[in-house]
Amino acid sequence: MRINKKALAVAAFTAFAVSSQATIVSFDPLAGTIPNYGYVPDGYGSTPQVAVSYETLDTSLNHLSSHLQFWNSGYDHWPTAAYSDGDGLYGQVTLTPVAGYTVTLGSFEMAAYPTGTGTRSEATIDVIYGSGILHYAPTSLSMDTATTFSPNLTYAGPVTIRFGTDWNNGINYIDFTASPVPEPSTYVAGAMLLLPFGLSGIRILRKSRKV
Repeated sequence: MRINKKALAVAAFTAFAVSSQATIVSFDPLAGTIPNYGYVPDGYGSTPQVAVSYETLDTSLNHLSSHLQFWNSGYDHWPTAAYSDGDGLYGQVTLTPVAGYTVTLGSFEMAAYPTGTGTRSEATIDVIYGSGILHYAPTSLSMDTATTFSPNLTYAGPVTIRFGTDWNNGINYIDFTASPVPEPSTYVAGAMLLLPFGLSGIRILRKSRKV
């Protein structure tokens, strides 16, 4: 019986692969259901794999409330936006994966409310993951065009977007992906499939990944 090496190599590659679930947290479906200055519902945007939570911090970065406020229209012509629970404070959105999963923060958008001058500054736009941090501020946000931030950061723990301190700067369209952490047995199974073919099997695997 002739063995199809390519099929087996692709099967080995499949054994390595994991399924992922992409989600965009958009506040737009809440338009008209929550008044201006209302609160984004606790856990809004959560999935079975990732809990989404909201928080406002004081000027010393201490917990102030488990909320972000909601606005129906005006930030860069968006239908909706979320912002800190008071001016001069810090807002946070935290993505927490369940055990056995990682979360990838692909991107998020921020824009300013049309009050005063043409741009507004944020003292802080940070992405925090464990002891790591990505700094994006100070940043001037436009009232006419939203700014997209693309961390493309993967972490097996909470990932937090922190922004402040002007509540006329809002956030929306938070794009994240949850992926299961592969079991060690998955790698062993894939390697066992490749063993009979040695380097030729690895070459086939590399070609299949390029396809």
